[in-house]
Amino acid sequence: MKTKLLLISTLFLVLFAACQSPQRKAVGCISGDCTNGYGVFILENGSRYEGEFLEGIRTGQGKLIWADGREYTGEFMDNQPHGSGVLIQPDGSRYEGDFREGKLSGNGTLWFSDGRIYVGEFENNIRHGSGRMIFEDGTVLDAIYMNGIRVK
Repeated sequence: MKTKLLLISTLFLVLFAACQSPQRKAVGCISGDCTNGYGVFILENGSRYEGEFLEGIRTGQGKLIWADGREYTGEFMDNQPHGSGVLIQPDGSRYEGDFREGKLSGNGTLWFSDGRIYVGEFENNIRHGSGRMIFEDGTVLDAIYMNGIRVK
């Protein structure tokens, strides 16, 4: 009787633990054609891509939502944002403009979460070239930036 009770108790605990463990999310192509077409793909880090694929690579138009809450909608090449797109950060800041190899590069507009707006040139995710900073009070500052530092 004790053995039977121990066996039943152990079985109950194992089943209870299995029900309480977090469920694993699907990883990989969950719908559509993620090889040469339009599909939805979940990355191992929890990020989700919906859009066009060419030979299994994110290429063309799509939307990527990272696990940390960032969202990018626009053009992709070689699995990275490349071309025109919009990037929204979890803090509410937003960039709309050119991307190169996953980075802000070219012309764009950056709306900061504190109300400032920067319109100008970027290179490797930083202000680089001519640009205009518009402050929340309406003040405008035209400047030249080199590697993120205002030089003029």
